[in-house]
Amino acid sequence: MELRHLRYFVAVGSQGNYRKAAEALHVSQPALSKQISDLEEELGVALLERHSRGARLTSGGRAFLEEAQEILARVERAASKTRDAQRGDTDVLRIGQISFLASSFLPRALASFRRKYPHVDVKIGEMHPLAQFESLRQGRIDVGITASLSRDLPRVFAHRFLFRTKMGIVAAHDHPLLKKTSVSLSDLRDETLLCYTEQKQASGHRERIRSVFSQSGFRCPRIKLVEDYESLVVLLAGGHGVTIAPPFAEALAARGIAARPFIEEVELLFLEIRAVWLESRTAPLLRPFVDLLDRHSLPLRGDS
Repeated sequence: MELRHLRYFVAVGSQGNYRKAAEALHVSQPALSKQISDLEEELGVALLERHSRGARLTSGGRAFLEEAQEILARVERAASKTRDAQRGDTDVLRIGQISFLASSFLPRALASFRRKYPHVDVKIGEMHPLAQFESLRQGRIDVGITASLSRDLPRVFAHRFLFRTKMGIVAAHDHPLLKKTSVSLSDLRDETLLCYTEQKQASGHRERIRSVFSQSGFRCPRIKLVEDYESLVVLLAGGHGVTIAPPFAEALAARGIAARPFIEEVELLFLEIRAVWLESRTAPLLRPFVDLLDRHSLPLRGDS
Protein backbone atom coordinates (compact mmCIF):
# COMPACT_ATOMS: atom_id res chain seq x y z
CA MET A 1 0.00 0.00 0.00
CA GLU A 2 1.41 3.39 -1.02
CA LEU A 3 0.32 6.98 -0.43
CA ARG A 4 -1.03 7.24 -3.96
CA HIS A 5 -3.51 4.46 -3.18
CA LEU A 6 -4.80 6.50 -0.24
CA ARG A 7 -4.94 9.73 -2.27
CA TYR A 8 -6.83 8.04 -5.08
CA PHE A 9 -9.30 6.38 -2.71
CA VAL A 10 -9.90 9.61 -0.75
CA ALA A 11 -10.56 11.46 -4.01
CA VAL A 12 -13.16 8.92 -5.17
CA GLY A 13 -14.68 8.49 -1.71
CA SER A 14 -15.03 12.25 -1.21
CA GLN A 15 -16.29 12.99 -4.73
CA GLY A 16 -18.52 9.92 -4.98
CA ASN A 17 -17.60 9.79 -8.66
CA TYR A 18 -14.71 8.12 -10.53
CA ARG A 19 -14.76 10.56 -13.45
CA LYS A 20 -14.62 13.68 -11.29
CA ALA A 21 -11.91 12.16 -9.10
CA ALA A 22 -9.83 11.21 -12.15
CA GLU A 23 -10.11 14.76 -13.49
CA ALA A 24 -9.08 16.24 -10.14
CA LEU A 25 -6.09 13.89 -9.90
CA HIS A 26 -5.14 14.33 -13.58
CA VAL A 27 -5.09 10.59 -14.22
CA SER A 28 -7.13 8.40 -16.54
CA GLN A 29 -10.26 6.78 -15.18
CA PRO A 30 -9.09 3.21 -15.96
CA ALA A 31 -5.81 3.86 -14.13
CA LEU A 32 -7.73 5.21 -11.13
CA SER A 33 -10.08 2.21 -11.10
CA LYS A 34 -7.07 -0.14 -11.21
CA GLN A 35 -5.44 1.54 -8.20
CA ILE A 36 -8.69 1.31 -6.20
CA SER A 37 -9.07 -2.37 -7.14
CA ASP A 38 -5.47 -3.06 -6.05
CA LEU A 39 -6.15 -1.36 -2.71
CA GLU A 40 -9.34 -3.36 -2.14
CA GLU A 41 -7.51 -6.58 -3.00
CA GLU A 42 -4.73 -5.80 -0.54
CA LEU A 43 -7.21 -4.97 2.23
CA GLY A 44 -9.53 -7.84 1.36
CA VAL A 45 -12.48 -5.45 1.72
CA ALA A 46 -14.77 -3.79 -0.82
CA LEU A 47 -14.49 -0.05 -0.24
CA LEU A 48 -16.74 1.31 -2.98
CA GLU A 49 -19.89 0.23 -4.79
CA ARG A 50 -20.46 1.53 -8.31
CA HIS A 51 -23.93 2.74 -9.29
CA SER A 52 -25.46 4.63 -12.21
CA ARG A 53 -24.52 8.06 -10.82
CA GLY A 54 -21.04 7.24 -9.58
CA ALA A 55 -19.81 5.35 -6.52
CA ARG A 56 -20.87 5.05 -2.91
CA LEU A 57 -18.81 4.02 0.11
CA THR A 58 -19.42 0.68 1.78
CA SER A 59 -19.43 0.50 5.57
CA GLY A 60 -15.79 -0.56 5.40
CA GLY A 61 -15.10 2.25 2.95
CA ARG A 62 -16.53 4.87 5.31
CA ALA A 63 -14.30 3.66 8.14
CA PHE A 64 -11.24 3.52 5.88
CA LEU A 65 -11.91 6.99 4.42
CA GLU A 66 -11.62 8.70 7.78
CA GLU A 67 -8.38 6.88 8.59
CA ALA A 68 -6.93 7.56 5.13
CA GLN A 69 -7.71 11.27 5.43
CA GLU A 70 -5.97 11.37 8.79
CA ILE A 71 -2.88 9.58 7.43
CA LEU A 72 -2.63 12.00 4.49
CA ALA A 73 -3.10 14.95 6.82
CA ARG A 74 -0.26 13.68 9.02
CA VAL A 75 2.00 13.33 6.00
CA GLU A 76 1.15 16.88 4.88
CA ARG A 77 1.80 18.24 8.38
CA ALA A 78 5.14 16.44 8.54
CA ALA A 79 6.14 17.93 5.19
CA SER A 80 4.94 21.38 6.27
CA LYS A 81 6.87 21.22 9.55
CA THR A 82 9.99 20.10 7.69
CA ARG A 83 9.76 23.04 5.28
CA ASP A 84 9.09 25.45 8.16
CA ALA A 85 12.11 24.15 10.07
CA GLN A 86 14.29 24.55 6.99
CA ARG A 87 13.22 28.21 6.75
CA GLY A 88 13.60 28.72 10.50
CA ASP A 89 9.90 29.62 10.56
CA THR A 90 8.68 27.42 13.39
CA ASP A 91 6.74 29.93 15.53
CA VAL A 92 3.64 30.39 13.40
CA LEU A 93 -0.04 30.19 14.36
CA ARG A 94 -2.44 29.86 11.43
CA ILE A 95 -6.12 30.67 12.01
CA GLY A 96 -9.20 30.19 9.84
CA GLN A 97 -12.31 32.20 10.67
CA ILE A 98 -15.72 33.18 9.32
CA SER A 99 -15.97 36.92 8.73
CA PHE A 100 -19.14 37.60 10.73
CA LEU A 101 -18.28 35.47 13.71
CA ALA A 102 -14.97 36.65 15.09
CA SER A 103 -15.26 40.43 14.76
CA SER A 104 -16.17 41.14 18.36
CA PHE A 105 -13.74 38.98 20.35
CA LEU A 106 -10.90 37.83 18.07
CA PRO A 107 -9.03 41.19 18.00
CA ARG A 108 -8.90 41.25 21.81
CA ALA A 109 -7.74 37.64 21.96
CA LEU A 110 -5.04 38.34 19.36
CA ALA A 111 -3.86 41.40 21.29
CA SER A 112 -3.48 39.32 24.47
CA PHE A 113 -1.72 36.58 22.52
CA ARG A 114 0.70 39.12 21.04
CA ARG A 115 1.60 40.42 24.50
CA LYS A 116 2.34 36.90 25.76
CA TYR A 117 4.00 35.57 22.60
CA PRO A 118 5.48 38.56 20.71
CA HIS A 119 7.75 36.32 18.59
CA VAL A 120 4.87 34.37 17.02
CA ASP A 121 3.82 35.17 13.46
CA VAL A 122 -0.01 34.96 13.37
CA LYS A 123 -1.59 34.27 9.98
CA ILE A 124 -5.35 34.56 9.60
CA GLY A 125 -7.70 33.90 6.70
CA GLU A 126 -11.42 33.98 6.02
CA MET A 127 -12.76 30.47 5.32
CA HIS A 128 -16.07 28.68 4.89
CA PRO A 129 -16.48 25.99 7.62
CA LEU A 130 -15.93 23.12 5.16
CA ALA A 131 -12.79 24.82 3.88
CA GLN A 132 -11.62 25.15 7.49
CA PHE A 133 -12.10 21.42 8.08
CA GLU A 134 -10.14 20.53 4.95
CA SER A 135 -7.35 23.01 5.81
CA LEU A 136 -7.13 21.57 9.32
CA ARG A 137 -6.81 18.05 7.89
CA GLN A 138 -4.13 19.16 5.45
CA GLY A 139 -2.18 21.10 8.09
CA ARG A 140 -2.67 24.46 6.37
CA ILE A 141 -4.23 26.01 9.49
CA ASP A 142 -3.84 25.18 13.17
CA VAL A 143 -7.25 26.26 14.47
CA GLY A 144 -10.60 27.29 13.01
CA ILE A 145 -13.27 29.56 14.47
CA THR A 146 -16.60 28.44 13.11
CA ALA A 147 -20.32 28.03 13.70
CA SER A 148 -20.82 24.27 13.94
CA LEU A 149 -22.80 22.00 16.20
CA SER A 150 -20.64 19.45 18.01
CA ARG A 151 -22.61 16.60 16.41
CA ASP A 152 -21.68 17.91 12.93
CA LEU A 153 -17.92 17.84 13.54
CA PRO A 154 -15.90 14.91 12.14
CA ARG A 155 -14.49 12.71 14.88
CA VAL A 156 -10.89 13.67 14.09
CA PHE A 157 -11.54 17.17 15.48
CA ALA A 158 -11.40 18.47 19.01
CA HIS A 159 -13.36 21.62 19.82
CA ARG A 160 -14.07 24.23 22.49
CA PHE A 161 -17.51 25.83 22.80
CA LEU A 162 -17.13 29.61 22.97
CA PHE A 163 -20.64 31.06 22.97
CA ARG A 164 -24.11 30.92 21.43
CA THR A 165 -25.58 33.90 19.62
CA LYS A 166 -28.78 34.75 17.78
CA MET A 167 -28.69 36.34 14.34
CA GLY A 168 -30.63 39.51 13.66
CA ILE A 169 -31.20 41.96 10.84
CA VAL A 170 -28.13 44.03 9.88
CA ALA A 171 -28.68 47.11 7.70
CA ALA A 172 -27.75 50.74 7.15
CA HIS A 173 -28.16 52.68 10.39
CA ASP A 174 -30.94 54.81 8.88
CA HIS A 175 -32.94 51.91 7.45
CA PRO A 176 -36.66 52.27 8.39
CA LEU A 177 -36.81 48.81 9.97
CA LEU A 178 -34.10 49.78 12.46
CA LYS A 179 -36.44 52.34 14.01
CA LYS A 180 -37.99 49.32 15.75
CA THR A 181 -36.42 47.73 18.83
CA SER A 182 -37.04 44.28 17.30
CA VAL A 183 -38.03 43.05 13.86
CA SER A 184 -40.11 40.17 12.48
CA LEU A 185 -38.87 38.01 9.63
CA SER A 186 -42.12 38.92 7.86
CA ASP A 187 -40.97 42.57 7.83
CA LEU A 188 -38.27 41.59 5.32
CA ARG A 189 -40.71 40.49 2.61
CA ASP A 190 -40.04 43.52 0.35
CA GLU A 191 -36.31 43.77 1.09
CA THR A 192 -33.31 42.58 -0.90
CA LEU A 193 -31.35 40.10 1.23
CA LEU A 194 -27.59 40.25 0.70
CA CYS A 195 -25.71 36.97 1.16
CA TYR A 196 -21.97 36.53 0.87
CA THR A 197 -19.90 33.75 -0.61
CA GLU A 198 -16.46 32.86 0.77
CA GLN A 199 -13.49 32.04 -1.44
CA LYS A 200 -15.82 31.03 -4.29
CA GLN A 201 -17.44 28.39 -2.08
CA ALA A 202 -21.13 27.60 -2.29
CA SER A 203 -23.01 30.16 -0.22
CA GLY A 204 -23.79 28.49 3.10
CA HIS A 205 -25.03 31.91 4.25
CA ARG A 206 -27.72 31.92 1.55
CA GLU A 207 -28.80 28.34 2.27
CA ARG A 208 -29.08 29.02 5.99
CA ILE A 209 -31.20 32.13 5.40
CA ARG A 210 -33.50 30.20 3.05
CA SER A 211 -33.89 27.53 5.72
CA VAL A 212 -34.67 30.16 8.36
CA PHE A 213 -37.60 31.45 6.30
CA SER A 214 -38.76 27.93 5.47
CA GLN A 215 -38.69 26.94 9.15
CA SER A 216 -40.57 30.08 10.16
CA GLY A 217 -43.27 29.69 7.50
CA PHE A 218 -42.56 33.04 5.81
CA ARG A 219 -41.74 33.56 2.14
CA CYS A 220 -38.04 34.21 1.55
CA PRO A 221 -37.37 37.65 0.03
CA ARG A 222 -35.23 38.18 -3.08
CA ILE A 223 -31.62 37.18 -2.44
CA LYS A 224 -28.60 38.87 -3.99
CA LEU A 225 -25.19 37.18 -3.72
CA VAL A 226 -22.12 39.26 -2.91
CA GLU A 227 -18.67 37.85 -3.66
CA ASP A 228 -16.91 38.83 -0.43
CA TYR A 229 -17.66 40.11 3.01
CA GLU A 230 -16.08 43.55 2.64
CA SER A 231 -18.28 44.27 -0.38
CA LEU A 232 -21.29 43.15 1.65
CA VAL A 233 -20.49 45.69 4.38
CA VAL A 234 -20.16 48.48 1.80
CA LEU A 235 -23.49 47.57 0.16
CA LEU A 236 -25.23 47.41 3.55
CA ALA A 237 -23.90 50.81 4.56
CA GLY A 238 -25.00 52.22 1.21
CA GLY A 239 -28.57 51.02 1.67
CA HIS A 240 -28.49 48.43 -1.13
CA GLY A 241 -30.11 45.71 0.96
CA VAL A 242 -30.15 44.06 4.37
CA THR A 243 -28.70 40.83 5.69
CA ILE A 244 -29.18 38.34 8.52
CA ALA A 245 -26.13 37.92 10.72
CA PRO A 246 -24.96 37.95 14.35
CA PRO A 247 -25.68 41.37 15.92
CA PHE A 248 -21.99 41.98 16.61
CA ALA A 249 -21.36 41.98 12.84
CA GLU A 250 -21.80 45.75 13.01
CA ALA A 251 -18.47 45.91 14.85
CA LEU A 252 -16.75 45.34 11.51
CA ALA A 253 -17.86 48.79 10.31
CA ALA A 254 -17.12 51.72 12.60
CA ARG A 255 -20.04 53.61 11.07
CA GLY A 256 -22.85 53.01 8.69
CA ILE A 257 -24.54 49.75 9.74
CA ALA A 258 -26.45 48.56 12.78
CA ALA A 259 -28.41 45.52 13.96
CA ARG A 260 -31.74 44.65 15.56
CA PRO A 261 -32.91 41.29 17.00
CA PHE A 262 -35.68 39.19 15.48
CA ILE A 263 -38.89 38.51 17.38
CA GLU A 264 -39.01 34.91 16.16
CA GLU A 265 -37.19 32.17 18.08
CA VAL A 266 -36.40 30.05 15.00
CA GLU A 267 -33.72 27.51 15.91
CA LEU A 268 -31.67 28.19 12.78
CA LEU A 269 -31.26 31.82 13.85
CA PHE A 270 -28.99 30.62 16.65
CA LEU A 271 -25.29 29.91 16.07
CA GLU A 272 -22.89 27.97 18.29
CA ILE A 273 -19.43 29.45 17.93
CA ARG A 274 -16.54 27.03 18.48
CA ALA A 275 -12.80 26.80 18.17
CA VAL A 276 -11.94 23.62 16.24
CA TRP A 277 -8.61 21.86 15.75
CA LEU A 278 -7.26 18.48 14.76
CA GLU A 279 -7.27 16.29 17.85
CA SER A 280 -3.93 14.71 16.98
CA ARG A 281 -2.17 18.06 16.62
CA THR A 282 0.17 18.93 19.47
CA ALA A 283 1.33 22.43 18.45
CA PRO A 284 2.49 24.07 21.71
CA LEU A 285 0.85 27.42 20.85
CA LEU A 286 -2.57 25.96 20.08
CA ARG A 287 -3.96 25.43 23.58
CA PRO A 288 -2.79 28.83 24.96
CA PHE A 289 -4.50 30.55 22.03
CA VAL A 290 -7.74 28.58 22.50
CA ASP A 291 -7.68 29.46 26.21
CA LEU A 292 -7.45 33.16 25.26
CA LEU A 293 -10.34 32.78 22.83
CA ASP A 294 -12.35 31.20 25.63
CA ARG A 295 -11.53 34.04 28.02
CA HIS A 296 -12.31 36.85 25.58
CA SER A 297 -15.57 35.29 24.40
CA LEU A 298 -16.81 34.99 28.00
CA PRO A 299 -18.74 38.32 27.95
CA LEU A 300 -20.68 37.03 24.93
CA ARG A 301 -21.68 33.89 26.80
CA GLY A 302 -24.28 35.77 28.80
CA ASP A 303 -26.75 35.28 25.97
CA SER A 304 -25.87 31.61 25.53
